[in-house]
Amino acid sequence: MTASRLDTDLPRAEDELRARAAAGKIERWWEVESCTWLGVAVPESTRTLADEALARWTCPDFIEADSRRWTSPTRGRALYAVEHTFEMIFVAARLEVPYLRGRRPALVAWLAGLQGDDGRFAAQEAYEEIEHMRAWERADIAGDEIRAAWQRAIPGCEPLGVTGPHSDLADAWYVTRSLQLLGATPRDPAAAIAWIQSRQCPDGAFRSPLSLEPSGAVHGSPLVDTARAVETLALLGAGPADRDRCVAWLAGAIGTLDPRDLAAWLHIASPLVALGAGRHIATLPFLLQDMPVRDGGHDLYAVLRLIQLLVPIAEQG
Repeated sequence: MTASRLDTDLPRAEDELRARAAAGKIERWWEVESCTWLGVAVPESTRTLADEALARWTCPDFIEADSRRWTSPTRGRALYAVEHTFEMIFVAARLEVPYLRGRRPALVAWLAGLQGDDGRFAAQEAYEEIEHMRAWERADIAGDEIRAAWQRAIPGCEPLGVTGPHSDLADAWYVTRSLQLLGATPRDPAAAIAWIQSRQCPDGAFRSPLSLEPSGAVHGSPLVDTARAVETLALLGAGPADRDRCVAWLAGAIGTLDPRDLAAWLHIASPLVALGAGRHIATLPFLLQDMPVRDGGHDLYAVLRLIQLLVPIAEQG
């Protein structure tokens, strides 16, 4: 019998993760999660990095890690502010970093305070306000770039109060998940649920308020926004206002996916399972056999998480 691509790629990706752990190069939250699932010891350097980042943190601010190791090579620091914070909290919670205990009350209060009266989490606005106080010249240049992008996209407009490229729905997930890891909930869960539900479109998908890249391109995608919306609602014990239409949209999106894109499959599978509609991905185990696992980083995490999601569906028959 010919071995599937998964049979050959998965052991190689696992070996890569083990090698990175042995070299002290576990740097991302999903790598820590994969190590946990596979029983791979997370290096002490990862624990130290999170401990030092928490020790440096002062309120109000986002948690900053060592940018030489933790900043995305393809995205700016502004896009990473709330994700950096979630990442450090996730690693500290998973590894039971001592400094987290002393920082927990202040972190909970500050993260909960990002929620506005309308239920939305204004993480990007908070970041840009802090960044303007810290380095106003750089912040003004970034702001000018975004305003210029809006003027190119909508000739003649005078954009006021626009922020850098981000997704409020993704930010809602980062903040809510961070609070959960800290043993807390948003300041007003009902308002958060109502705001997220209000972002559901007539076709069933969710979309964050419009945000532009400096190039003028629309930031984000309906698939990621929908996944984050459903996942955040699930964390809050709720679901979409129109569950059936959301399920139908996600099921319909399956046919548009690149069969090799593990991250996209995860953004489909996770919300469908959360909505109790895992039957729509019942054929995924067969497709998974030929999906490439390109590395021991996010691809490995994605395939391990997909397998976790698929096991109960398979057991139900």
